[in-house]
Amino acid sequence: RPLHKLTEARSNFNWTEECEKSFNSLKQALTTSPVLTYPRTDKEFILDTDACNEGIGAVLSQKIGNEECAIAYFSKSLGKPERNYCVMRKELLAIVKSIEHFHHYLYGRKFLLRTDHASLRWLLNFREPEGQIARWIQRLLIQRLNYSE
Repeated sequence: RPLHKLTEARSNFNWTEECEKSFNSLKQALTTSPVLTYPRTDKEFILDTDACNEGIGAVLSQKIGNEECAIAYFSKSLGKPERNYCVMRKELLAIVKSIEHFHHYLYGRKFLLRTDHASLRWLLNFREPEGQIARWIQRLLIQRLNYSE
């Protein structure tokens, strides 16, 4: 988050010790394993999603042999309004945004969605949804997904 704050519109550029640590951590993460693998059309995709107070993220992978191999990663910082969402809504946002981000891999394909929250079951059983929840349900219903918690 320290590096992200430096890019905000009305922030003064002040490189701190925390920024340096964050930058070095980012460099380390980008230059070391795990190495990404190419997607295989003959294998089912696996989408793991998660959310926290600061952001959402996902890993798209496939099981090749006995090993689960990462294909791509997704993350997004939450804006101020989104940070006020309850945990369930943040988890749902992670699911919806991750599926949208990886739509070119997932569209029209059956895939496994893994989340650490019962939000998907809650969402699909929600009676008479309105507004944002209704739109999220609509987006998810066009997908061919299995899910596990």
